[in-house]
Formats: sequence, C-alpha cells, structure tokens
Amino acid sequence: MAASVLALEAFLVEYPNSQLADDAMEELARIELLQGGREAAVDRLRETEARFPDGDRADSIRLRLALWDSAAGELPAAREWLEAVRPEGLNPTERRFFFRLGARLALTDGDRLVYLARFRVDVASELEKETEQDPLSPEIPALRQNVSGLDAQIDTLVLGMPGEDLLRVIPELGSEVPAGRLRLVLCWRAHQLSLIHISEPTRLGMSSYAVFCL
Repeated sequence: MAASVLALEAFLVEYPNSQLADDAMEELARIELLQGGREAAVDRLRETEARFPDGDRADSIRLRLALWDSAAGELPAAREWLEAVRPEGLNPTERRFFFRLGARLALTDGDRLVYLARFRVDVASELEKETEQDPLSPEIPALRQNVSGLDAQIDTLVLGMPGEDLLRVIPELGSEVPAGRLRLVLCWRAHQLSLIHISEPTRLGMSSYAVFCL
C-alpha cells in the first residue's frame, strides 16, 4: 500500500492536469481511509472535487462525501453534497445509493417522495432494458422486487401526506409514476369530502382537488 501511495503521488506531480488525476486522488483518499485517516481522506476528496468539478469522477466523489458525512452524523453537510450530485454522472449502483440516501436525509415527506419516485423510475427503466435484452436474465426477479418494494413505500408515504403537500409534489413528478397515483388519491379524498357536508373541508377547498378528476 505504501508503494501505491508513492506511485500515485509521483503520478500527480508529473501529470497534475491529467484526465486521470482525479482518479489518482480518489484512490489516495481510499487508501487514507483504509489506514484510518478519515479526515485526511475527506480533505483529499474535497480537494479533488474543487480541482476537477467537471471531471468524470466529480459526482461519484460528491456522493462519497455525502455518504461519509452522513455516517459521521454531519447531516447538513451530507445534504449539501447530495444536492450538488448530478445523478446522470453516476453509474447504476451509485445512483441507487444516491436515491436511498436522498430519501433518508430528506427533511420533508414531499422531498422524500420525489427521491423515491425517481428511484423507482430508474429501477423500472433498468428492469425494462434488462427484460428486452434477455427475458431470462437472473437480474429480473430482484429488479421486480425492488420496484414492488418502492411502490409499497411510495403508497404508504402518499396516503399519509396532506393534500397540500401532494399538490406541491405533482409538478416535480411530471408524468412519471407515481404522479397518476397522487391524482387518484386527491380525487378519492375530494369524493369522500363530497359525501359528508362540511363547509370548509380543507384550506385549499374542494375545487383544488377536483380539478385532478377531470
């Protein structure tokens, strides 16, 4: 490991602006973490992200910093790193970590729902692709289970959210699942309210929900 550190540091001295420089610095951070130097590893990754903010490892590094800060209980810092991550810059495994961490660190149910919904879209897309390429792929059962599990989490969250929060989330979901589900919940609530005679069933009023039934 010591020889690896020397080789990596020598590479960075000779090729400081190489396209692989961020990879080398990330590897040094990993070694420092393995050797027990968490603070040194975090500093190394922060330096890497600052020097190569548009590098191909930038989003992976931001995600790792978010994970490390989260594990250390530094939740505001973790959320800040997470917000800087571009999901498209992550590989499939990293994206799953990103969505899970985002849902776990979300400050509101609305934010949590958005993370879970995007997580579901990502897994469902992977399932569709895998099914088209090889209907007998051994990955398919696990992907289907992931989609079902996310649907269950989303349903539980949606049913417990106030109508005002659901209305705020719908524009962020666009036409993707569970946008239709949210509209159905709002319609069902509006219908239930119409069956009992209450002058002011919600602060938003019946019409705000009923519009989604059209």
